[in-house]
Amino acid sequence: MAVCTSRRVDFAEQILELFELRRFFRFVDGGEVGVHKWQQIEALRPVARVTDASVMIGDRAVGVVAARRNALHSGFVLWGYGSHDALLAHV
Repeated sequence: MAVCTSRRVDFAEQILELFELRRFFRFVDGGEVGVHKWQQIEALRPVARVTDASVMIGDRAVGVVAARRNALHSGFVLWGYGSHDALLAHV
């Protein structure tokens, strides 16, 4: 498993360490200003961090859209920041 977040990577790392979850993830990738989520995922392909077998699980519709743009399977969870209505607008 890995984390590909829109947030700064140092924040994501701190949160995972705080909850003693970091050891479960192969890598953590953070977002950059001006880079769309789909571009972030696209950039992980050449370095083999994302493959055709990868599955994107997200709590916002942007994750579903990013997965679709990168020909990945995706799942959506409702316990984060996203909503069912936001997801339906993109499927």
